Amino acid sequence: MQSEVFLSKCFAWADRDDKGFLAEHDLKCGVAAALGVRPSKLLLTQMFRGCEAPSHELRVTQSEFVSVMKTRVARTDLLEDVRRLFKALDLRAEGFISLRSFQQACEIALPLTNHETMLRAFHEADRDGDGRVTYQDFERMCLLAIQIDAINNK
Repeated sequence: MQSEVFLSKCFAWADRDDKGFLAEHDLKCGVAAALGVRPSKLLLTQMFRGCEAPSHELRVTQSEFVSVMKTRVARTDLLEDVRRLFKALDLRAEGFISLRSFQQACEIALPLTNHETMLRAFHEADRDGDGRVTYQDFERMCLLAIQIDAINNK
C-alpha cells in the first residue's frame, strides 16, 4: 500500500500538465523518480508494452504506471537485498565469494550447519567449479531458493 502511494506521487510529479497519462518523456521522469535510474527507451517499451495509443505513441495512465512499477519496485528491492548479502559474504571485497569466505560466514551465522551440507551449497552455486561464486551465480541461487520457498509454502 505504501509503495502505491509513493508511485502515485511519482506519477503526479511526472504528469506536470495534468493530462492524466504519461507520454514517453514524462514516463522516463516518473520511472526515474521511482527507481532512481533513468530508463532507456527500450526498457520503457518493454515495461509498458500494451500502453500505446492508436497512433502507436506510448501513453501510460496512473493505474497502469502504478501496476507495472509496483512489480518492478518489489523486484528491485529483492535484488538490492541479494546485492547486500553478496557484499556481506564477500569478506575480502574481491568481487566473488571464495570457499574460505563462505565457510567463515557459515561458521558465524550458521554454527550448527553440517560441514558437508555447507560444501554442497557452495559447490552448487559455483557453476564453473573455479572455487569462486560470482555475483551472477549467487543471484541465480538466491532467486531459485526464493522460487522454491514460494512453491513449498503455497
